[in-house]
Amino acid sequence: MAYYVVNHLCGHTARIQIYGTNVHGEREAKAARLGDQPCPDCRRAAEHATAAESALVLDLPQLTGSDKQVAWAVVLRDRAFRRLDAALDDERDSLADLDARREVYREILAAVDSAAMWIDYRDRIEHPVPDLITALAAAPGRARLRALTTDELAPLLSAAATDSDPTLIVEDKPVRDIATVRTIPVPEGQGGPDLKLPAIVSRALTVWRETFASLADPARITRLRRTAIVALTEATLPAHLARLAVRTAAAATNPPGVTDEQSYTAARLLLDEYQRQTRAPAPVSDDPSDAEQTSTSAWWIRARVRMLRSARHRNTTVAPGQELVLIQYGLPGWPKPAEAWFDIDPATALDLSADLEDVFCVAADDVEIIEILDTPDPATDTVARD
Repeated sequence: MAYYVVNHLCGHTARIQIYGTNVHGEREAKAARLGDQPCPDCRRAAEHATAAESALVLDLPQLTGSDKQVAWAVVLRDRAFRRLDAALDDERDSLADLDARREVYREILAAVDSAAMWIDYRDRIEHPVPDLITALAAAPGRARLRALTTDELAPLLSAAATDSDPTLIVEDKPVRDIATVRTIPVPEGQGGPDLKLPAIVSRALTVWRETFASLADPARITRLRRTAIVALTEATLPAHLARLAVRTAAAATNPPGVTDEQSYTAARLLLDEYQRQTRAPAPVSDDPSDAEQTSTSAWWIRARVRMLRSARHRNTTVAPGQELVLIQYGLPGWPKPAEAWFDIDPATALDLSADLEDVFCVAADDVEIIEILDTPDPATDTVARD
């Protein structure tokens, strides 16, 4: 180590101690770099002047506290506003109304006039959303955020309630579940078995928890996971279960949070629906007058199709114009059965206990049917071919 005299850009001179090796003149180089900057006192004065000017422009209140606390907190507050704007400018979440959120977030920050509070939460300034907002939001701010979140989620919940796909920007890459089976233990004090959830039911439960938590903790809306959006726009059973899960969240008003009992109840509902969709068909009544009689035969169509738009599955991209042999299939009560084509045989397709993440799926509107290759004959339940 050694002492160096640094002539700062502002004209002030300081004698500073520089540590480290100097084999290649590293300490002299650092002293030269410091000389290209204003001295620490001038830098702090410039930061304070900039922060004070911004406070006037934004009509922010005077901070309370000692002179030293206020001088520091004014700079911290200005930094928080700047970090907030940068965070929202970088946000790409298609659910959040960023302009409305910017206004509410700024009001929450502006309402804090305690210099000590700004100093106490200075470590959260780098991540204003949700860390700083969650810490500083008083009851009025939380109420406004909750109302704003409800408005932002309204199209998603409305689409879920009507089983129609919301108009959202989604990722092309399919999202894989972490595990094929998830166990949900029965809550303490409540009777019933532990639930063994198939992967697609576990995903729907995740969507429900995330949406429910977003309603309870509005700051989370800007972090609503892309998994939830993708799951709600898929054309398979996970989408149906996810919509059912979100309808459960939509029925809750002003929820305080997600409890173990609520999660277990939602999982039970989803598992029952999954089993209803995938259980073996009941025999058709022999009585032709039975008004309840419906066809219980699984149906499927295999066809040669031409891609109208590109699609991606795993590491493979299917280009427009490419021809494939795909199938459509359905079970009794299968939701929106003709909206998608798959690349697997009927036996595998109808085994819904399998992980459908390994299946190539494309929306019906994205393909053009060239030729129907075969389909079961409803009268004989045998394959009919053109």
